[in-house]
Amino acid sequence: MQEEEAAMRDLAHLEQEKKCLIREMKRIHDEDASPFNHFPILNKRYALLNLLGKGGFSEVYKVKLFLLCFVFFVAKNETKLTLTKASCSLN
Repeated sequence: MQEEEAAMRDLAHLEQEKKCLIREMKRIHDEDASPFNHFPILNKRYALLNLLGKGGFSEVYKVKLFLLCFVFFVAKNETKLTLTKASCSLN
């Protein structure tokens, strides 16, 4: 009985890990397919660090703002650029 419960817990853990890996593979694929993938500097001001997510009309990137060394999240679509400050560090 205990062995079955342990096996079920292991199976649930492995299923969760599988979902996380699939989500990460999709994010990497979306990042590779992005039109911004070859332009790591946006508006001569923001260094695109990595793609965080993709929606129907926009992509969200983690970026570093030059000169101030702040980290922001950028939502970019065809009509506007939206910035959200993430932290105030030099990392």
